[in-house]
Amino acid sequence: MSRLGIAALALCAAAVAGGCGKKSEEASEPGPAKTESQESREEAQAQPPSQQPANPLQALEQMSKALSGRQGDQKAAPPIDYKKLKEALPSGSGWYRSEPKGEMMTMGQWSYSIAEAEYDKGDAHIECKLTDYAYVQALMSPFMMMFAGNFSRESDDGYEKSVMVGGNPGFERWEKKEKSGELTLMVGKRLIVQIEGHGITDPAVLQEFVSRIDFGKIGPLS
Repeated sequence: MSRLGIAALALCAAAVAGGCGKKSEEASEPGPAKTESQESREEAQAQPPSQQPANPLQALEQMSKALSGRQGDQKAAPPIDYKKLKEALPSGSGWYRSEPKGEMMTMGQWSYSIAEAEYDKGDAHIECKLTDYAYVQALMSPFMMMFAGNFSRESDDGYEKSVMVGGNPGFERWEKKEKSGELTLMVGKRLIVQIEGHGITDPAVLQEFVSRIDFGKIGPLS
């Protein structure tokens, strides 16, 4: 998982785990409307101690169930064959491409597949990763939270912002001095596309790599 994904996962788990073990407080007077993420955390905290999760991973799963209830309760599905994901990765097209790698992993009742390749041209280096989380809400929730809303932050050093690429929600980061950036997208509500670049002069190259992914080789994503 990229730095964006890891950070989102850690924040999501910490947000819920931090509420475990707290004593329930008396109901307060009605205040401003709460966001769905706030309501989800409160649902997790309101459970009796015997039902509260014992570790952050369980807390994340608990929160994801609350989120999935608001998102149509999409059930998990078998992951896409990682070989198909490898075939969908962008070709070299002027870049030196490493040998694509892929695998399928299972953790208890969760399964997901992943494929990735690296690309080099001069000082520029690109990493492209496709991950099918197969509607597993506990794994998708960090990305759903990352893409929610319309976030934007810009400074002399670069920017971070919510984006839409080909109708798919995502998040883009650009650091001018380091000449590095990252673009993360959710495609078909199950496939996570991550493009990370270093030594690049224009963040547009990130979206250009997305346009070269052959989604037709993956098949239907619904």
